[in-house]
Parts: sequence; C-alpha cells; structure tokens
Amino acid sequence: MLSKRQRKKVVQMVLNSLASSSEANCHILTDSKGEMLILDCGMHFNKILKGIGYGIQNIKAVCVTHRHKDHSLSADRFRGVGIPVISEKGIYTFGQYKIKTFDLVHDVPCIGFAVTHPEMRMLVYLTDTEYCKYRFKGVRHLLVECNYCKDLLDRDHPAVRHIFEGHMELETTKAFVKANRKDLQNVILCHMSQTNLDYDRALTEIKSVCNDTTNVVFATAQKEIRL
Repeated sequence: MLSKRQRKKVVQMVLNSLASSSEANCHILTDSKGEMLILDCGMHFNKILKGIGYGIQNIKAVCVTHRHKDHSLSADRFRGVGIPVISEKGIYTFGQYKIKTFDLVHDVPCIGFAVTHPEMRMLVYLTDTEYCKYRFKGVRHLLVECNYCKDLLDRDHPAVRHIFEGHMELETTKAFVKANRKDLQNVILCHMSQTNLDYDRALTEIKSVCNDTTNVVFATAQKEIRL
C-alpha cells in the first residue's frame, strides 16, 4: 500500500529553452497540468510547435520582449490562431500565470516579465537590455541575459554600439543577480554571444555571487530545467 507521501502528487514547473542566442530565442514554461507560457518566439512557428509536441491548445499566452525578429518572428502567427501575445506594458492573468511587465533599456522599446505561478513562485525574464534598475522581492528564478565580456568584445565590430547599449555584460549580470539573490533557487543565463563571452568564466563568476544552494546554468538549446 502506498504511503501518504507516495500518493502525494508532485507539482513542479518545467522550463524548456528551445533557443537562446543572437539568432533565435524561445523559452517554454509548462506547469503540471501541461499549461504553457511562451517567453519570446524568435523561431519559425512550426519549429516552436514541434518543440512543444504540437500541443498548441495548451498555450495560454506568448510574451514578447521586443520587435527584433530573433525574439518576435512568430508573434503574428500566434495572434492569427487566437493565442494572446503580450508585447505591451501591463498586468495580465492567464490561468494560474500572473504576469507583470517592466521597462528595459534597448535600442527599441523592450520589456521584461515577472511571472508568478503557485508551482514556482516568481520567475523574472529579462534580455536585450543594457541594465535593469528594478529589484524583485521574493524572486526564485532568474532567466537573465549574460551576453558578453567587455574585454573580449571586438571594439571594431560594426554593431559594437548596439551591443554596449542594448545588452547585459557579465559584470552587469553579476550585479543584478547579487542584488536579487536572497531567495534564488535558479539562475538561467540566456542570450549568450558565441564569440564575445567566456562561458566557463561567466558560470564561475555568477556562482560566486549566489547562495550555495542556487543552481546556475546556461539556457542552451533543448535545455530542460525543473523549477
């Protein structure tokens, strides 16, 4: 006979990163009922559907940080099939997902998302921003940009100003994580440059400002993280 503990249903949110780079960005939150919230949709529509097992009926909403195609490519397709797309500031509720937006600093209007759900408490998602001036009380999970190391950046690169003024450098990410570390369980680093970021160094330095129990990982393609 099963014990009470064995009979108790495990409820846990899962974060799947389908893509996280300067070419494409898409992250999926899925709760124990299978209800999904998509964070950015910078991939072809059919690839996203394949990545979620074609369960389009389970998508509650799509959150889009800004209009650049590596974050918004499939936004119109989702709108076209009747799925809400959040791309403006506000407070929203879809099922058990509660969403608040906040301003970020990019070369086009850009917003971040503070998402709460009973199964994970609060997750904050921010990318494509020079910095974030806000602090989030009780945040348990950060999905946060760590784009480049300033000493590795080619100052002659034609997009260097765009990078400096619209993306988070390692030291900036460290400061943001440190300021929000009190209740952190997971730090998921996203939107990493393939050429301008030392991955081992970034992981080591971010871990150095976290609590000992905080899990620090990269949002690499097909990465699944239990929140």
